Amino acid sequence: MAFLLIVLLTPFFTFLTLFLNQKKTQKWATWISHISFLVSLLAAGYIFLYLPKPFYEVFEWVSFSKIRLGFEIRNLESLMLLLVLFVALMVSIFSSVYMAHEKNISRYFAYLQLFTFAMLALVVSSNLLQTYVFWEIVGFTSYLLIGFWQERPEAVWASRKAFLVNRVGDIGFLIGLVLIFANFKTVSFSELYTLKFTTEQHSLHVWIGICLFLGAMAKSAQFPLHIWLPNAMEGPTPISALIHAATMVAAGVFLMAKMSFFLTPETKNFIAIIGAISMFLGAYWAVFQRDIKKVLAYSTISQLGLMILGIGVGGYEASLLHLFTHAFFKAGLFLCAGVVIHQLHKIEKQYHWHFDVQDMHYMGGFKQKMPFLFIVYTLCMLALAGLPFFSGFLSKDAIFIHIFQHNAIHNSILSWTLLILPLLASFLTAFYMARQWMLVFFGEFRLEKDKNQTVEFESIPLNFKIPLILLSLGALGVFFSVNPFVAEKSWLWELLQSNTSESNQISHIEVALITSILAILGLLLGFWQKTSVAIAQILKISWGIPTIFFRLSRMIAQGIYKNYQAQKLEGVSILIEPIMFLAKVSTSIEKRIDGFVNFIPKLKVVLAHIITWIDRTIIDGLIHVVLWFGKSLGEIFRQSQGKYVQAYFGFVMIVLFVILFLTIHYFN
Repeated sequence: MAFLLIVLLTPFFTFLTLFLNQKKTQKWATWISHISFLVSLLAAGYIFLYLPKPFYEVFEWVSFSKIRLGFEIRNLESLMLLLVLFVALMVSIFSSVYMAHEKNISRYFAYLQLFTFAMLALVVSSNLLQTYVFWEIVGFTSYLLIGFWQERPEAVWASRKAFLVNRVGDIGFLIGLVLIFANFKTVSFSELYTLKFTTEQHSLHVWIGICLFLGAMAKSAQFPLHIWLPNAMEGPTPISALIHAATMVAAGVFLMAKMSFFLTPETKNFIAIIGAISMFLGAYWAVFQRDIKKVLAYSTISQLGLMILGIGVGGYEASLLHLFTHAFFKAGLFLCAGVVIHQLHKIEKQYHWHFDVQDMHYMGGFKQKMPFLFIVYTLCMLALAGLPFFSGFLSKDAIFIHIFQHNAIHNSILSWTLLILPLLASFLTAFYMARQWMLVFFGEFRLEKDKNQTVEFESIPLNFKIPLILLSLGALGVFFSVNPFVAEKSWLWELLQSNTSESNQISHIEVALITSILAILGLLLGFWQKTSVAIAQILKISWGIPTIFFRLSRMIAQGIYKNYQAQKLEGVSILIEPIMFLAKVSTSIEKRIDGFVNFIPKLKVVLAHIITWIDRTIIDGLIHVVLWFGKSLGEIFRQSQGKYVQAYFGFVMIVLFVILFLTIHYFN
């Protein structure tokens, strides 16, 4: 228990120290943050190695409501503690250089500590109520971090959008929480695990699962509540790495994995559909991005969709394995992007050039200028593409095995769609990552060529290299398994595996061959775009391929839908109607949220004018009345005191007579 308190309270008290003493801790904020995360990480390591599992520590909060709060640690929770703290430490070290120029660096590290504390507390919560409390704190601190650069309107707008979209999902989470407590009088994970549902409670069971998933949809940026994540790239790049790798967006997957025992087949089908759509659309949108960070943002939506899909088809351990592997190579990719942006910012200031430092079309040739970064980026990129011998291949194939098995069992339109969309997304993932790799690292430095001036890059600082080296190790398959082709041989899989796991009947070799061929084909097409002589034409054609495919798939979907309406084909409505409905909902939600976010500044202006009028007319007017009354009274008394002694004497005599009269009147 003592070591768990060290894990949780060290970042919390560090937050208080930095936030309440911002001016005094400016010089030492970075070191305080590093030490705080290191102490918590060591304590989490002790818990992982020596604390018996499962470990429960429960204390009663409110006796009459039978709500008992506490902490719960099993293999999953202890591994998550290590992952969150390790990535947070890497981000903290990276930020010591990336954010060194900031005037409010103490506030930045204070928010970082609070954000990490909330995520750690969420991970070890023993019940849904406690989880929900820290779930909200994670959302609030992400709002603070995304909008850290308050002088940038885009960052403030993005933070508001993220906050509002997450509130939409959190309402669903809260409704599910209330329904559980109202019907079963408990919110404890261990007690929920033993619940037995009657036939009459089946519909309630389904709706509770969907409500809980709504919260996960927002946190993990799943369609149609994905709209906040690309805009969140306006925040500092280290924060993007932390949010996308192991904290906020992972919280939704973590919750669904932890509550997988509670999900009905109908709920799992809904989850699988959303995951498949999110995976495909995230990969599709990533193809057309020019912003280096937005490519990775849409990639995160896609990879989270794969994890959600894995949970929907029964691949609990596989999704969690991908959560862990993805945390390493995605954090590495974001921090690599941070190095590129950091270098271009310096060039922009040094040469007085004005350009978008995140636009990949201004980059190129960085392989020669930053060879260390090229190696790290390549390792992480190949892991994300799912190439054999890399950790991404290991975990993605584990999920695809469950998807293939689900298709073999059900063999329906829905199951085939849940198989085809992820395979296409897997191809697109390799394609857009290869495209980004070529745009950033190969060819000539286009900005240097356009300006006709040679640019010297600074050497990469040690505080950049350390996190990148450690994170890139997690991109290698041997880091997780001696056998880099079978996820079940991974030490992480053995720790995550539950007693209820089902054996797979699908051949690993067949799945590995299909996914590897798609990944290699996507990589080759991505590489070919920049190495061919007709670069511009091929880019234009390649950008049109996904567009043509998307339109063709939409035509097919509409045709199936019309066929369904005519013949009432069984099972088709399960897929087509939710897609069309959610597409409309997504567009409507984004328009309304964007409109509301844009309305806030206008409302502030109106309120400012009203407050100014109240201040000038009422507040200042009241003060002026009081001053006028005092001034008038002073004038009256001043007129009674002239330059003649007789006037003073007369005034004194009048006062004495008044006092004497009052005294005699009082005593009589």
